[in-house]
Amino acid sequence: MMKIRLFNRKFKLNAKLLFMAFVVMIITGLLMSGLFYGLYISAKDSLVSAWKNNVTEAANSVDYYLKAPIDAVNFSSITIDEMINKGSSSDEIREYLKGETEVYSGLIEGINTGLYGYIRGEYLDGSGWVPNDSYDPKERPWYTDAISNKGRTVISNPFLNEQTHIMMISASKLLSDGESVIAVDLFMVEFQDLLQRIIVQNNAEEAIILDKNGMVIAHSDYLEVGKDYSKDRGEFGKALVDSLIKSYDGSTILENNGKKYATFFDRCSKDWYIAVIINEKDAFSSLRTIYFAAAVVLFLVMAATFVTFNYIGYKQNEVEHLGNEVLAVADIYMAMIAIDIETDMISVIRKNEDTDVVLGGNYQNYSSRISEFVKMICAERFVGMLGSFLDLSTLDERMESVNTITCEFVDANEHWLRMRYISMKRHDDGRIAQVLLAVESIDDDKKKQEKLRMLSETDRLTGIMNRGSGEQRIRETLPTVSCGMFCLMDADKFKLVNDTFGHAVGDKVLIAIAKALKDSFRDSDVVFRLGGDEFAAFVVEVKDTELGSRILQRFFNKIDQIEIPEMNGKKISISMGVAFYDAEKKQTFEKLYELADKGTYLSKKVEGNKFTFCEDE
Repeated sequence: MMKIRLFNRKFKLNAKLLFMAFVVMIITGLLMSGLFYGLYISAKDSLVSAWKNNVTEAANSVDYYLKAPIDAVNFSSITIDEMINKGSSSDEIREYLKGETEVYSGLIEGINTGLYGYIRGEYLDGSGWVPNDSYDPKERPWYTDAISNKGRTVISNPFLNEQTHIMMISASKLLSDGESVIAVDLFMVEFQDLLQRIIVQNNAEEAIILDKNGMVIAHSDYLEVGKDYSKDRGEFGKALVDSLIKSYDGSTILENNGKKYATFFDRCSKDWYIAVIINEKDAFSSLRTIYFAAAVVLFLVMAATFVTFNYIGYKQNEVEHLGNEVLAVADIYMAMIAIDIETDMISVIRKNEDTDVVLGGNYQNYSSRISEFVKMICAERFVGMLGSFLDLSTLDERMESVNTITCEFVDANEHWLRMRYISMKRHDDGRIAQVLLAVESIDDDKKKQEKLRMLSETDRLTGIMNRGSGEQRIRETLPTVSCGMFCLMDADKFKLVNDTFGHAVGDKVLIAIAKALKDSFRDSDVVFRLGGDEFAAFVVEVKDTELGSRILQRFFNKIDQIEIPEMNGKKISISMGVAFYDAEKKQTFEKLYELADKGTYLSKKVEGNKFTFCEDE
């Protein structure tokens, strides 16, 4: 205390020194104020980026939820098109829809009404629901939307479901006959739960999903669903819709009833938008301390410089904390780098061992090294596609009206990955100045999608291919081979087996025949069940009856070995017709089927296992 008093006494006596100290402190205070202002801007940008990332992830969740029913409709429409072209009955199509409903209801969350459609002028429902006489499928949104989109799978806006009497959406698609439509419904509860989680986790005022015209698809307040915000919510609603469609930044400040609201938004895959609205004071509440700090510094810096430096340290810790929050958002990605397009420099936000290997410690000249990165990252067959995606010269054109674009590819280890460009900063004219490049693994999603595809192609009873996938495989195979042998067969007196021993025993017979087919033919051959007791096979590169007879006799030996205990020793016999494919004759699948069908008819005239060759005249 003695030293301080002595210092103060001397300081008072020296006016010139006092003036110089005052000037130095004022300058220091101004410099520190400028520093704090810069920190404020940086912290605010970090907060805005974090909010944008949260909304982008919510948009991705919406896209992911919609992808599964879209895939289900796409896969099932292939088979139904084939059944329509083959003249299958309405009962057969309805049975197929029932089977697919059982499969997809266990795989896709939010589906329990099943697959249904308006097929050749008749409403067919896979869940067994029968509408009343006033129900007109052609006036329902799932049908009208599919018709207007001309074969492209479409997601409808919410509508009142006649079966469940609740609001739902549907994925639907127009089939190749230009009139039939297949569809599947989804409950809106998934979207409602997503928006409620956003409200709770982020202390937000509203969370909304709208279409491009301003119609509310889902809302944290379910009473708002169905409103047209371009008309029903005054100037605030109009400003919100305009911001969604026109803004490049993914955020804006809107005013409603004298209060300001920070609005963050992103675009979903089907011209929907997701928006999160937060009271501006709540959204940037952590920045209030920066305002206070700036005022405090102006006073404290003239009293003691060390106080100012301590406070700077405090503020730096706060900025670091905000940065950690941004990094927490980045944890969902395997790697994330920021790219400054003007300087061509890279900044690593999240990295792994692969990132270090690819970059090699060099964070400059990104655009000129893209081809080098691509060759190191992905499988050879995806090099061209990934190179085009990463190309910065076309990025402005590709991201003109969106904030993010993606590319899916297989890496060098044969794992599926998704790369995503996310706009961070744009110039006033819309050109991108900074962009994030994020990498995430989608290998599990791809495997699930492949499982769905296999289920749609497989006969559920026998485990071999079904009619639609089998015929499609043969059509694809014919142009690639020089010759082959097409076999058409069915079990003799199969109806008698069902009537005598029961359908359960009949199913065992069909399963045994399918196993004999798989054991008798090669993996490169095509074996499938046509339906009922009818089966078919296409054996590649077989062109004469001698080799064909040996192969078919091997199959008949397998049939002779089948023992079904419930049939009390009664044997299974097969009647088969065989036609040879010759590439020079340019035969169609229909022609092969016609010839083999004649052979089957002739074989049925003989008791026991029999195959008959039919030549093309």
